[in-house]
Amino acid sequence: MKIFWSVISPLCKPLYAAIALFTAAYHWNAWLDSMFYNRFEPRYRTLIHILERYYTEIPSSEGVEYHSFYLSAPIKAAVTIIAMAPLLIAYPFLQKYFVTGLTIGGVKE
Repeated sequence: MKIFWSVISPLCKPLYAAIALFTAAYHWNAWLDSMFYNRFEPRYRTLIHILERYYTEIPSSEGVEYHSFYLSAPIKAAVTIIAMAPLLIAYPFLQKYFVTGLTIGGVKE
């Protein structure tokens, strides 16, 4: 265990960072789970599930709106950027581990 914690684990930091980022992105964008499990409980819906509903609902053409949450294109774009913000903020902090992982294998002495 001492060898693992002192030698192997520090070399695996880029791997840990990549797994953390990919797992966070997967769970942040997991609207399908929210759609299946929280379909009838609106208070447990995730932001991505609500965003998907905004994109798929279409207003009626007769002038009567059946869906009160229809959004215009600029508002949809703004909501999409806000939904991406946590991952965009986390990536620069993890980027140094990716660069380190790429340069470890390419250094010649």
